[in-house]
Amino acid sequence: MTEQYSPTVRTQADLDAMWRHLMGPLGFGYRRVYVVFVPPDGRVVPHITEVSDLTELPDHELAENLLTMCADLIDQQMPIGTRVAFLYARPGGPDFTHADRRWGAVLLRAADQAFVPTWPVHLANDHQLRVLAPDDLAHPA
Repeated sequence: MTEQYSPTVRTQADLDAMWRHLMGPLGFGYRRVYVVFVPPDGRVVPHITEVSDLTELPDHELAENLLTMCADLIDQQMPIGTRVAFLYARPGGPDFTHADRRWGAVLLRAADQAFVPTWPVHLANDHQLRVLAPDDLAHPA
């Protein structure tokens, strides 16, 4: 994030607007997860982490390690009440896929296991950016 853009996230609409601003024109050459930290005052920590070159189906160990790192950062450096926001991005069309559902579910499960509070996971592909709603994640199989 730049000095010129310092988002405040207090609502789902704010989070959606932040991801849309940060992603700019959509189009992705590989799968990745972006991570930001949102303290209780809503002023997003001005650092975005990218975990890249992901496999099509989620890597449970990678997700657990990522959320362990998030938990450690929150415990050691962030104010109480800080939440993590994720954006899973992939190349391809707008159809919601089994892999999209699985990535969202694995990230949220790892967050629950690490006791990391989160915002809803977002998905971006070459055509759209959207929230992964609870109904989308209902059948992660």
